[in-house]
Amino acid sequence: MEATLTVYRGAVEFLATIIREEWIFLAIIEGLDAREHAVEDLVISTAPRKKVERKKKDAEGNIIVVPPKDPAAPIEMTSGNKAKYSEFEALFGNMPAYLRRSAIRDAIGLVSSHNTRFDQWASKKIALLASRKTDKQKRTAIEKLGKPPTFQAKTLKTPAFYRGSTRKVQKAVGVGRALKERIAGARTDCGGVLVWTASEHAALKLYNGKTWNWFCVKIKVPKLKPHQKPKFPESEGWVEGTPYLVPTGGTYEIHVTMEKEVLYKAKDLDKPVLSADLGINTRATATVVTSDGTILGRNFINCPQNTGQLEHLLGKIAHGYKMSGQPVEGRRSCRDLWKQVANLTDEIAHQVSANLVSMAKENGCGTIVFEYLGKMKVPRDFYGAKRLRKKLHYWLQGRIQRFTKLKAQTEGIRFSRVLARGTSAEAFDGSGPVKRTGTCKVARFQNGRIYDADLSASYNIAARYWIREIHEKYPKFLQEEAQVHDGTAVAVAVGASAKAGWKAKATRGNTVVAGQGTTCPAVGPDVKRYVTGVPLARHQQVLASLISLAAMVGAQCTNTTPSRTHATARTSQGSAPAFA
Repeated sequence: MEATLTVYRGAVEFLATIIREEWIFLAIIEGLDAREHAVEDLVISTAPRKKVERKKKDAEGNIIVVPPKDPAAPIEMTSGNKAKYSEFEALFGNMPAYLRRSAIRDAIGLVSSHNTRFDQWASKKIALLASRKTDKQKRTAIEKLGKPPTFQAKTLKTPAFYRGSTRKVQKAVGVGRALKERIAGARTDCGGVLVWTASEHAALKLYNGKTWNWFCVKIKVPKLKPHQKPKFPESEGWVEGTPYLVPTGGTYEIHVTMEKEVLYKAKDLDKPVLSADLGINTRATATVVTSDGTILGRNFINCPQNTGQLEHLLGKIAHGYKMSGQPVEGRRSCRDLWKQVANLTDEIAHQVSANLVSMAKENGCGTIVFEYLGKMKVPRDFYGAKRLRKKLHYWLQGRIQRFTKLKAQTEGIRFSRVLARGTSAEAFDGSGPVKRTGTCKVARFQNGRIYDADLSASYNIAARYWIREIHEKYPKFLQEEAQVHDGTAVAVAVGASAKAGWKAKATRGNTVVAGQGTTCPAVGPDVKRYVTGVPLARHQQVLASLISLAAMVGAQCTNTTPSRTHATARTSQGSAPAFA
């Protein structure tokens, strides 16, 4: 199998070099399949052959019967193809067609990705040169932008093993009785380089150093307990994707992408949301909040056992570096320990994401909300930054959010993120900024209240999401006109387009009161107009503002006609049986 990976990666590297040279012509072609055929014509020569007419169908899908041709008529032949780069066929000519096409797709992806990154870099540089900055500022900005991205043809891509037919495998390997039993029940797709079997065996077409042959290998299939059910049952709509051969820790695994079509309904304000604050001391603090600010549930997710193991492994690595010094550039140290760290961090991220999705399902949540933490950085001259960077490096916020999104999509739960600024710095009750003591776990409010800092932040995350959703449902400057008749106040909703003058007055010189919108000047003694749709300030997007805003909107929070949209949820956490 190692020889198979070596040959495949060599083919991808060779093809990537060719595709980069011919990219000007390939970029014009639309569609990945058309580009794949164009690249194949560049590297594979074909002899003239008899033309095969495709069967024509009518509008209803029925095959149109064509009268037979005259036997005396000349046979139509194709012109054939002469490869422009015949070196590929000399080096990789005996590679199966399915693996060759998989290598072509990977090579196209490498070149396309590099060209996109280079174009982005060039556009940023042109924008800097065309800006109104001084020459010194431009030089500084260009130095900060860095050098253009370089093209790397070498890759660690793994081959896609398309399914093949049982008959062809039996013909190539042999038709022994034991082999018949192993391949019994296999899928009968045409071609391919892999055949799944009903038993614990599979047939793979691999390179043995000289040629490509079929090999029957044994697969370790995990045995389920009586109370367990398969992770991706077909009854729930899961469909197997293309298997990939991946080397892992001295063995080889088949990674199968599982696909499922999920039906999303329109957003429902009656369903609560699950807000999660990812902290350094606590892995995740989750809260279930409704649109009117009601708290339905809270949970602290720590994973203490795995976190302790992670700190132990990092301590062993630090001790090894202390005894032997930092590794020289180009050489690796503590490789086994670093593999254990990588596996353990993945396990922590999966546990946290699974707990979040399970809590969202139990409480009937429609959305899981996180903070957007993609651009969070620590200043280099910050006191104690070395220890803080170490914590942030194993914070796992990116992996937890990514795994949660994949798991939530399979359950039909939406995934959303809000602005992170001020969620931890402001008190959820609207009392103002907080002071965090100790390890920043405890927050002291200005009114003397002492609260968990992560829990307060999770409240604010949910409040910020709901305030945003309410303002999307009720657009900016939604106006209400309160008229007084015989001492009784009657509320009348006014559209955003009506009375445009009120909109201008509402945005000039009026202060925003938390949860009360902007008060407009009164028009007449008996009429008072005010705006409830003006977005609240950042520091006022807390739970107290949400409760006040929900009380003001009141009965207006009615659901619109539900519209349905389709989305496909993909996850690569499918079955990965390792070969014995």
